[in-house]
Amino acid sequence: MKLTLGIQAGAVKQFDYLNDGIPDISFIDEHENSLKILLNNKLGIPTLLYNIPLVDNHNELVVDEFFSLRKFFYWFKKG
Repeated sequence: MKLTLGIQAGAVKQFDYLNDGIPDISFIDEHENSLKILLNNKLGIPTLLYNIPLVDNHNELVVDEFFSLRKFFYWFKKG
């Protein structure tokens, strides 16, 4: 099975949404100008996909995982 999540992926970051050791993925889709978050289940199978529109063009992404069940995403453009 092939699954296309975005046409032009920019910054890609791995994070752990539930702190369960299963990596989840976030990336900026530069074609749609949106942040996409892909959450995996306990088997590591993608289960949920969130698509969050961005207001401006961004090419950098940082995920703050300080809190165990709350993640903060910062997207920005250098320069």
